Amino acid sequence: MPVCLLCKSPETSLFQDASFFRCAHCYFIFKAPHLHLSAIEEKKRYDLHENNINDLAYVNFLWPVVEQVKKYKEPPALGLDFGCGPEPVLCQLLIKENFQMRGYDPYFFPETLVEFKNNPIETFDFITCTEAAEHFYQPGKEFKKIFSWLKPGGVLFLMTDFFREEIILSTWGYAKDPSHVCFFSEPSLKWLAQVHGAHLELISSRVATFIL
Repeated sequence: MPVCLLCKSPETSLFQDASFFRCAHCYFIFKAPHLHLSAIEEKKRYDLHENNINDLAYVNFLWPVVEQVKKYKEPPALGLDFGCGPEPVLCQLLIKENFQMRGYDPYFFPETLVEFKNNPIETFDFITCTEAAEHFYQPGKEFKKIFSWLKPGGVLFLMTDFFREEIILSTWGYAKDPSHVCFFSEPSLKWLAQVHGAHLELISSRVATFIL
């Protein structure tokens, strides 16, 4: 059995069918590693995204995260959108609300990470991660990075579709997307908060905040 991609525990077992595993330690669910797309295949899928700030449906989809940022932070707080994609719509929305924003994406804005490594003193008041965590091939490593970039008192705003026990993975549209490989439930979110010393607040079935 593969080790857990989130906590590295060897206590994993097949979950529901041969395509998925669940960890007995942190309750994280992940797609079998042999089903992961190559970097080239993954990039091709992302290139098909056409989200932009003029797409009202997409703006409305992201707006709950904007509202949460405004609830916890005041302008001109500095934020990072981790996994912002080819068109950093959330950055644009928050800039309109007078926040300072930077976008990072390994395919489309990798230079942000290079700049950060050159200036490691800079950290962020908040980090948003919207519809990105389900794509992480190494979620443990990615979340360690994210939490290390937050200032004391910083907040991570996470948006992804959380797994619920009544869900059948083989028929769940979210899991059927070949680029979606990570699935978080309330227990795995609680584990993540505990390990990183954060206070977890579940806002909805798609949005959670982690407060340092």
